[in-house]
Amino acid sequence: MTYGVLKLRSWISIAGLCCLLSGCNSISTSASPEEQFQVSVSGLAGSETFSFVGEAALRRNEQRQFEQQFSYEGQLTNHDELAMQSTLPVQTATKASASVVRKEKNNSTPISADFRRMNGGWIHTSSANEQADQALVRFNPLDQLEEISGLDKIITKEMGASRGTRVLRIELKSEAALKWLDKQLSSEMDGLRDELDKQQTTYSLKVRSELESIWQQGNRQLQTMLKQAKVGTVYHMTIDTRSDLPLRLTSESKMSYLDLEGNEQSETVVNDVSFQL
Repeated sequence: MTYGVLKLRSWISIAGLCCLLSGCNSISTSASPEEQFQVSVSGLAGSETFSFVGEAALRRNEQRQFEQQFSYEGQLTNHDELAMQSTLPVQTATKASASVVRKEKNNSTPISADFRRMNGGWIHTSSANEQADQALVRFNPLDQLEEISGLDKIITKEMGASRGTRVLRIELKSEAALKWLDKQLSSEMDGLRDELDKQQTTYSLKVRSELESIWQQGNRQLQTMLKQAKVGTVYHMTIDTRSDLPLRLTSESKMSYLDLEGNEQSETVVNDVSFQL
């Protein structure tokens, strides 16, 4: 064995030891933001257990204050089983007195939903009120990340991330964002229809006819809105540089559309999820 080979092996061993001591990232510094995103999503998808907490809010027509606010949490177990629950609304927790918060918390009925990962997607397995569960279905962060992976997007690295983290900015292409929103809302409408079908035996023929008419009208309104809608969605993903796993996922989605009277309307939905891995 030549001196050059011995010297090379020695350098590799020292470099490896230094890497272990300093906690080298598994993602190369030369990796593209797209590669960093995929590695992080794959790592989260391979986790056996973790939990998360999230908050979402809706603002209409550029109003300063949010019209609706919602908070939730979730726990992943056995790699493929996810349980989500709603928690105390953010608006109540931030604006009401402590006594009012406790009273509303005691009187409120949280909603919950269970999911199982099957065939590359998340199947809703809850037997509870499916209509109420739709709020949780939309905010499943695992499903969101897996959906984003397959959408047209632009990923860039943000500057100024805190020590030990990297932040990626993920902007969905407009057509991809609209197509995804269409998929989500259409799925929710289908869920409502399924719920009506299940309840047919409990309603009179007249009531069933009225409910069917309401659903048909709502579905037509949705399709009309989506045909002319414009959607812009941007995510920010904070990644732990030691584990390459996501620590936080925030998003802002803006949609503009025409209502039935032809007036332009706009909605902004923001979402903020923190992971405990």
